[in-house]
Amino acid sequence: MMLQALNPKDARVLVVEDSPSDQAIASRALKTFGIRHMRLADTAEDALNELGRRDYDVVLVDYQLPGMNGLQLVERLRALAPATRVIIVTGARQESIAVAAMKMGVSDYISKDEFLTSGIVRSLQAALRDRVATAEDEQRRALGARERELQEALAEATWLLQAIDARHGYLPLGKGARDPIGEEFADVVAIISDYIVRSCRAFPEPATDLEDGLIRMTRQRGISPRDLLRAYIASLRQLIYQEDGLAGTRIRPVLFLTHVLACLMEDLQAQVSVRELNRSRNDSPV
Repeated sequence: MMLQALNPKDARVLVVEDSPSDQAIASRALKTFGIRHMRLADTAEDALNELGRRDYDVVLVDYQLPGMNGLQLVERLRALAPATRVIIVTGARQESIAVAAMKMGVSDYISKDEFLTSGIVRSLQAALRDRVATAEDEQRRALGARERELQEALAEATWLLQAIDARHGYLPLGKGARDPIGEEFADVVAIISDYIVRSCRAFPEPATDLEDGLIRMTRQRGISPRDLLRAYIASLRQLIYQEDGLAGTRIRPVLFLTHVLACLMEDLQAQVSVRELNRSRNDSPV
């Protein structure tokens, strides 16, 4: 699901202006445009402190500021809040400043006279549209990367299952990598899907409660490595077709598989050790 267009009344705008009269003019112009979330900063330092506390969609920067000029502030803003759009405002337009501002990636360069006309409206609309378009493009790339990782994990898991079948020389009817897994494993698939997402969101710390439950379930129900792998494949398919709830999540399914296999091996080793200990006790002379 892509982001919705940013409504002006939902936008956050910061005005960096040291003149009280110009602050009043800018405030009236923005309120007329429908901006409800607006703050004023008298100096560049005030602006940087404010951006350190919360996100803004657009910052209007007066070129003539005490302490540092508008371009110097823009340079700091780009490092502190790269997604925020910046509009430089000057009392008198200067071509050299305009060129330098555009090279620094500002959205627009306007004169203070445009606060009294529709110029500020056009400039804000363009900045907000660009902000939304860039965010949507980043979301598409993130979702595309997530799906590629899931598809690669699915291909690898399918290959592993085929390798197991080829090694043992059989393919159980209705239990191939492409066949749906039985309802008796629905709870296992659900746990695996949830575990993959939660582990990747909190990596490197695993979702230990889900992991412990899965290991315990595998042991108690005698789930074979082959059926566990099929449940893993089914969970990957489920995540691939899941349309929401994963935005911004960097999925790395191989981390899940590696960690669970390591825990299963540790669990198996513990069981073997207990059996060996019991055997040695039974074999000891009374």
